[in-house]
Amino acid sequence: SCSFVKSNLKSGLLAHPVCLIDGGILPTPAVVQLTLGHKNIACGIIISASHNPYQDNGIKIIDGSKGKLSAHDEQEITDLFYTTQIE
Repeated sequence: SCSFVKSNLKSGLLAHPVCLIDGGILPTPAVVQLTLGHKNIACGIIISASHNPYQDNGIKIIDGSKGKLSAHDEQEITDLFYTTQIE
């Protein structure tokens, strides 16, 4: 299901004025290091557990200036995910 999650995430992001760089398959610490190490990268997005059934997939977001998102930011994203209607 990783390709399905990635395709839909990419489609949603490209509906906005962003530049995407696909890092391919990388361990989480590599994405964190790349994200924090480059001032032109606003965030890193990791699709995790892609080798498991789709119910086990998750998305991790790394803030380009701070690293891991705060619990508050994570909760806001989760709330938006479950309340936003797709038209």
